[in-house]
Amino acid sequence: MAKKEQKSAEPKVGISEPRMVKKESKIKAFFDVLVPTEFGEMRIRNFRIVDAGKGLFVSLPNRATKVNGKTKYYNDIRFQKVVEYRGFLEEVSRVAIPAVEARMEKAKATV
Repeated sequence: MAKKEQKSAEPKVGISEPRMVKKESKIKAFFDVLVPTEFGEMRIRNFRIVDAGKGLFVSLPNRATKVNGKTKYYNDIRFQKVVEYRGFLEEVSRVAIPAVEARMEKAKATV
């Protein structure tokens, strides 16, 4: 029997230093995701950490446009399969949320 490959604890992605939002808002921080590729590091900009009341979560970059007078949001990142999307989002969340929580705690301690 073949052994199942274990997931490594080492993150496959990194993040830039979170840019904290100073005003009272559901959005707590912006950051970029750094993905290693065979050509070097690829930077994907404008991820957000959002506080939805039940805790923090990662929001993918998107852009807003007006369609028939209503604001409509379009994701800037697409995945072929839902499982790829979930895996990527889990990996980013595992790295980004603790970094932002640490920055939020540090900011509270300095007040």
